Amino acid sequence: MKKIAVLFPGQGAQSIGMGKTFYDQFQTAREVINHASSFYGEDLTKLIFEENDRIHQTLNTQKAIITTSLSIYHVLKERLGRDFDATIGFSLGEYAALYAAGVFDFETTFELIRLRGIWMEEASTKFPGGMIALVGGSIEDIQKLCNFYIEQGYLCQIANFNSPLQKVLSCSREILDEIIEHASEFGIKRAVKLNVSGAFHSPFMSEAALQMESQVLKTTSNPPSIDIIMNATHKELDYAELAETMKQQMEGPVYFEDSVRHLVEKGIEVFIEVGPGNVLTSLIKKMGFDVQAISINEVSDLDKLGGIE
Repeated sequence: MKKIAVLFPGQGAQSIGMGKTFYDQFQTAREVINHASSFYGEDLTKLIFEENDRIHQTLNTQKAIITTSLSIYHVLKERLGRDFDATIGFSLGEYAALYAAGVFDFETTFELIRLRGIWMEEASTKFPGGMIALVGGSIEDIQKLCNFYIEQGYLCQIANFNSPLQKVLSCSREILDEIIEHASEFGIKRAVKLNVSGAFHSPFMSEAALQMESQVLKTTSNPPSIDIIMNATHKELDYAELAETMKQQMEGPVYFEDSVRHLVEKGIEVFIEVGPGNVLTSLIKKMGFDVQAISINEVSDLDKLGGIE
């Protein structure tokens, strides 16, 4: 039997109508979304399925993505009829991964996401910034770019190590457009501004990170039932360090490429991305590992499971 890891996407993957085919066809998915709606005191089907601008606000984006991801995850788990061997979540998705690993229950996950959205929104207002995806350029090239702006007193640092060819910067808002315009001068092939409202995974989030650490320390949790590879360490969760590791994740880089490599070295053969979009699947395919990587965000995608069951 092939060893399988389930992956959960992060902020920026949201879109109107995400997960609707699952909601329409599976009672399990409806139960998750109804449960979340009850918890948050609003009908999340309106936020997720109907045209609106609210879904792109951090406070709403996070609960919409997590709810969608978990609704699809439960259908997938039923369909496979077996447990996963490991899990990773990208940034926000790490909270879904912690749920999948049994560390947090539904209510705890929803509450942490609610608070995370509030704290990150506050931090983004206090310290305005954004994020830029970079394609090409060596680590040395990217660091030269960062140093150029750091020396001028701005925030500019690598926030996501996504793949050999892709990194993401978190930067002060004032320099976002300038970086995109001049990135090629530092050996970078392409620079694209991300659809996020702050400079996440950077010191701009340090106050939010401290609040999260404090909250997790007083929150009920359980040791993980399967391996969960944490963004901040690219290693299995050390349960005794849960609060500290979640703090590190909010204010430091996401080491996605190293996390995937670690799981490949441990024998994972199939990666299944669950939730909106297929960004993580695309990144894994570009890493050159001899593994299967599939994304499940529409009911029709369940047909992809035939080769691994």
